[in-house]
Amino acid sequence: MGGMAAGGSTTLAAIPQVSFVFILGCTLQPILYHLFLNDSASQLLAMVFSVFTIAMFATSLVVHGALSRQFHAERQTQELRKLGLQQRIVALANDATSVEQAIHFCLDEVCEALRWP
Repeated sequence: MGGMAAGGSTTLAAIPQVSFVFILGCTLQPILYHLFLNDSASQLLAMVFSVFTIAMFATSLVVHGALSRQFHAERQTQELRKLGLQQRIVALANDATSVEQAIHFCLDEVCEALRWP
């Protein structure tokens, strides 16, 4: 159960619905088994499994939110880099005295942006 909590909730958090199905698939059987036994220790164990399941749901939602924010931040950073590169290329092309010089300036800027030698 601990391994599932550590790996499953983080890996599957990209799609919360899938993680919920996975978590329920792993925890529902022990919950129901212990719930229907007629001793207090089993009832307590069923409650512990239930709390654990709810905690895993909450963890999946928190991780999903963090992954979504990170994805959107990276996408926004890429867009800003692309716009900056376009602006630098336009400025270099305007400053060039010939087409060859403009192409050379633009290729240098693209190579620098892509970290090509």
